[in-house]
Amino acid sequence: VKVIVDKKQCQNITHTVCSSTDQVITKTVCDYEYEKKTEDTEAKTVSITHAKECTTHRVTVCQPVTGYQSYEQVYCKEDDQQSCYKVPTFTVSNTEVSVTLSAPVKSCSNKSIKIQQITCEDIVENKCITVPEVQEETQKIDKCELVLGEPSCQEVSLTLAMGTVNHLTYG
Repeated sequence: VKVIVDKKQCQNITHTVCSSTDQVITKTVCDYEYEKKTEDTEAKTVSITHAKECTTHRVTVCQPVTGYQSYEQVYCKEDDQQSCYKVPTFTVSNTEVSVTLSAPVKSCSNKSIKIQQITCEDIVENKCITVPEVQEETQKIDKCELVLGEPSCQEVSLTLAMGTVNHLTYG
């Protein structure tokens, strides 16, 4: 026979519990600001001027001769030819100038910083519940049988209840 019984089933359940604490730390914080600083110095400037230079060289110049009996004759002569070009000339001069620079200025101060520190821990708890379970079980049952035997006949007197019936007849 299958019987349903209660069974205890347990299991470890882990849940995490966290807490936070505030911690104040003092740190030195520095920053830089830039201020203008003027310095006198010497600047070099360069002036460029161009001078014209020419050179002369000899060139042979030929021309065809025109006229009667001058078939394929060429007349050549040497001539002076001039080539000119510009030559740059550099002149350096020193000038007193005033230059403005940005100079860094460091400033530091102590600052309090609030840091939230979180700590967590796992808590293990054993939880149990009751669940149904089917089990095989043997049960003893008293069994009664009805068996027919030899007939047993006896004489018994029966008393019947008597009653009167009144009939009314309407005419």
